[in-house]
Amino acid sequence: MNIGKNTTVGQLAASLPGAVRLFEKLGIDYCCGGRVSLDEVCREKNLAVDQVIASLETIREVQQTVPNNRDWATTSLTELSSHIVQTHHSYVRKEVPRTTGLLDKICEVHGQNRPEFLKVREHWSALAQELTQHMHKEEMVLFPFIERLEAWSQGSAGKPFAPFGSVRNPIGMMMHEHDSAGKLIDQIKGLLTDRTGCNTCLEFFRSVDEFERDLHQHIHLENNILFPGAEKLESLVAQE
Repeated sequence: MNIGKNTTVGQLAASLPGAVRLFEKLGIDYCCGGRVSLDEVCREKNLAVDQVIASLETIREVQQTVPNNRDWATTSLTELSSHIVQTHHSYVRKEVPRTTGLLDKICEVHGQNRPEFLKVREHWSALAQELTQHMHKEEMVLFPFIERLEAWSQGSAGKPFAPFGSVRNPIGMMMHEHDSAGKLIDQIKGLLTDRTGCNTCLEFFRSVDEFERDLHQHIHLENNILFPGAEKLESLVAQE
């Protein structure tokens, strides 16, 4: 694809997997903020857009020579949704209780002297509940519909019934919830400016950082690849 000033961050992250690390290094939101153009985000971050484009061109050249990232933009929607569930949903279900246990211990021992952890726990609890409900809706309703829609387009199944009308409706809801989750993790990170403490505190900091990275990749795959793919597929099938 063309790498230009008007290319959106989400398009770049979807078609150039190696761009994700660059965006993370520069503090560019490529998941919830994926619909913003490269030029706009560079102006917001006070970055030289030509230098960023040059870095992206270098990344593309390296990846063409030594491809080391799975290009999810070229796989089936069914395979991608399965990957999201097995990798990212599974990760959330494993890490939420573990990280919650660390945070509860910290609040019990250090809460009086480190009141920021009490506020962190409020946001973390809200994030955990929101993601749990969010993943359930995706796994029970949206992802199965997308898989049936793809099967129909391939002639291996009948037309799926859509109780929600267009697939754009649940997708819009999921993207809104992604924005909410992104704001919650930002609020949590904003409270964790003092990175000192006991070993439990240090492990909690590491866990939150890793959780944030996984959440960014999780949302990126849905917002920038799976959901646009489903909307495009629905439009193509409707024309037949």
